[in-house]
Amino acid sequence: MVPKIVYNQDDPAKRDISVTNWVVNPVVVKEYDDLLIDLYPIALRAISIIENKEYAMQAKIEKKKSIEKDASDQMAVDPPSGPSLQALVDKAVGGKVKALEAKFSKLSVVSGKKTASNLPKGGKAKPKGKAKSSSSFFET
Repeated sequence: MVPKIVYNQDDPAKRDISVTNWVVNPVVVKEYDDLLIDLYPIALRAISIIENKEYAMQAKIEKKKSIEKDASDQMAVDPPSGPSLQALVDKAVGGKVKALEAKFSKLSVVSGKKTASNLPKGGKAKPKGKAKSSSSFFET
């Protein structure tokens, strides 16, 4: 509905505006009727877009699950011919540890500290009296 406006005087500076009546606008009524006709197909299209998106996501998840199942079945039937990943990791870590142990033993022998390889068969080093502190900060 649109208001019907009446101007009381001719002079625009002094003119009063009053609403006398409300009138139904035929253009608004026509647009409303067209919208009601188009609303059902618009809603169906929105619903179908959402459903198609959900179906595509479900198909993607099912495909990933089937690929994972096929891969695990294939691994059970035909294990890999080369060394396993764990064996490769163990070999690499073992090599690094041996290299570090060699460096540590060289440093320990040079500095005069006793390591497990230098210790007597009991496994404990015998103390040689009171050790001196290298820092005067800790001395009392």
